[in-house]
Amino acid sequence: MNNNIRIVPETYAGEIDTRVLDWIEKHKNELDTSFLSFIKKYHGTIPIALEFKSEKGNVYKIGRFLTIVDEKSQLPLPIIQSKFNDRDARIDSSIYTLIDEDSITLRSFIDGERLIPFASLYYGSHHPDEMELSKANVDLLCFFYIPGESRPQIVVWSGQKAMKESFRMEEVLEENEDITDEEYYKTIRYECFIELVSQNFDDFLKKIYQNKI
Repeated sequence: MNNNIRIVPETYAGEIDTRVLDWIEKHKNELDTSFLSFIKKYHGTIPIALEFKSEKGNVYKIGRFLTIVDEKSQLPLPIIQSKFNDRDARIDSSIYTLIDEDSITLRSFIDGERLIPFASLYYGSHHPDEMELSKANVDLLCFFYIPGESRPQIVVWSGQKAMKESFRMEEVLEENEDITDEEYYKTIRYECFIELVSQNFDDFLKKIYQNKI
């Protein structure tokens, strides 16, 4: 798959906010360089019929590539009113919002440095824009950082399954008040709520395809 992806017209969110990118890389993890080259062209866009298969053979459809902005970013006019609050919808669908703003989704990442989302996925026939990303009811395409590895894997993060695991982890903390951070993170069952797609972003680009419509 080359980078000439068909998109819904006028969904490009403008240039990424480098100030927000710097915050993400300073406080969470460095984003893959191949992804950064890619997202400059597809920042915030809705791709048309763009699908991929996980390593298990499950087919997923991408609803939107997330933005790299916050409430201080200068977004292209006109304002796109959110269905869920009084701000621009492009802030709702921001990587920064999902990994920093206190929400069910953030708590369901469990360890906010290992999972960083970059796209939202369809839920059946429902586009993710129909649902509130912060409620963990939307599956996300994420970078998964493995300690010692130079590049993150690409995984599907299941909102509902991750929420269940986050509840279990709260019980772990209640039952083990003296648990160290290292011990806590070792008990997270990532295999319960993530599904491997590819070993890195370049391999992911080779797996995506667009159905004819």
